[in-house]
Amino acid sequence: MADKFFNREEAEAMLPLIEHCLNEARESKEKVEDLDRELSRAKTEIMVLGGSFPPYRKLATNRSEREEKMTTLQEAVERIQETGCVVKDLDEGLVDYLLALTRATRDNELLGLGVSPRGAMALRKAAQAYAFVNGRTYCVPDDIKRLAPLVFAHRVIVNARMETYGRRSEDAERILRELVNQVPVPL
Repeated sequence: MADKFFNREEAEAMLPLIEHCLNEARESKEKVEDLDRELSRAKTEIMVLGGSFPPYRKLATNRSEREEKMTTLQEAVERIQETGCVVKDLDEGLVDYLLALTRATRDNELLGLGVSPRGAMALRKAAQAYAFVNGRTYCVPDDIKRLAPLVFAHRVIVNARMETYGRRSEDAERILRELVNQVPVPL
């Protein structure tokens, strides 16, 4: 399928549908992952106990529910693709956003030196840790937005003419907060 481009009005009109489908897909994906873990635990128990009588009814229910959620996930992704949007990976959009932020630090005239690839990797790991601490197995754009100025501040060099005497880190954080607000979050 050829790439389709949208004007701003078309994109904004599709946002509610896409957001709904993405939320449905993410919820289904999480449930499938939970059920996979549960089924894996049951398989391990059966092997350890030497084929004792497993709870067949519960296992059958879990398998059935997993298949339902996989179907829901596939349907949600198909609905998004029918609009002309491309779903690479449910989590990959955040990687694109993280890279856009990194690129923006390199292109910003207020910064003499932008963030390196290792800095981008550090932000990714920090966002994953932040999500985990907050009880999630996935990152959201707000995780990256919140942490970017903190993780990137010491990794950039503020342009000498923009620097307030003796306040490099505060200047860097201020510039980075502005950048975070300027870079759009991809769908």
